[in-house]
Amino acid sequence: MKNPPPTSFSSLPDDILLNCLSRISRSHYRSLSLLSKNIHSLIFSPHLYTLRSQRGNIEPCLYLYQSSPAYDSWYTLDQTQINMRAWLGDESSLSPIPPSSSTPPKSPTTVALGFEIYQLGGTINKRPSSAVRVFDCRTHTWRDNAPDMTVARKFAKAAFIDGKIFVTGGTEDTMNWVEIFDLKTQTWTPLPSPNNAKLIFMDESYTLEVAIQEDVKFSFDLHKLMWYYSEKIIWKRVMGLEELYINPLIRYSTVRLGNYCGTLIILWDKPRSHEFPMPMRSRCVSCKRIWYAVIRLEKRLSGFEILGKIERSKVLCCVTL
Repeated sequence: MKNPPPTSFSSLPDDILLNCLSRISRSHYRSLSLLSKNIHSLIFSPHLYTLRSQRGNIEPCLYLYQSSPAYDSWYTLDQTQINMRAWLGDESSLSPIPPSSSTPPKSPTTVALGFEIYQLGGTINKRPSSAVRVFDCRTHTWRDNAPDMTVARKFAKAAFIDGKIFVTGGTEDTMNWVEIFDLKTQTWTPLPSPNNAKLIFMDESYTLEVAIQEDVKFSFDLHKLMWYYSEKIIWKRVMGLEELYINPLIRYSTVRLGNYCGTLIILWDKPRSHEFPMPMRSRCVSCKRIWYAVIRLEKRLSGFEILGKIERSKVLCCVTL
């Protein structure tokens, strides 16, 4: 009697496949999704992420939003693919996210909340938009049913503070310069006065990028990483990062902050695009290098100072324009 042929992984019942997929790292999902259409659909199924949540198998994931004059795109950053090829403009560390069927706005402001990313305002057909779109990081799908802002905004700034989304700027309507979105009631409330100290947008330009870690708020302003000392209502510089502060690459770049694996990550792009020959291409290609630095933070002197240590800093990826 002949032995039955071995069963392939993709031919297993869906419940078993979901159980297996929920136990492994998300870094393998891109490769596994190529095995079959069924596995691809299971990887983007909400049932998989329900199982992962039940098992406590939650992993942070970095997302990159690239805005350019020609197009706007979203990517996930595959940590297993990051290597020295990025110096040559290789984009293998990027997994593109398919756009939604609706017309996406250009140059919106974004706020990450758990497994969702809120995309607010921007421009549609070169006109300011009040639209709010929500990206589900579990299924890589967009939904457009979130309430619109009270006014249209372009190039606004946003931050998540005390359970609410604060959006400021991007409109000439000074009476509604700031508005607040309450996640529980799903309602927007205008805040006429932008001088309310609770906002922590303390400078006149309202351009602080804020990240939250252990209930401490951080921003990158005046080429320095700052933290908000709430008891004194002042911003203070994070000490120990002189190497980062004098870095000429970061001084005139677009800087973003994020909480990643219990550390603070700083992302920035090189201020100017570079052109170089690419293999298998007949012309030079303009690209933008995305750099990153992982910062380990430590409170000192009974919480009066915060010390930062750069764990690593290098090119994360290179995006062709």
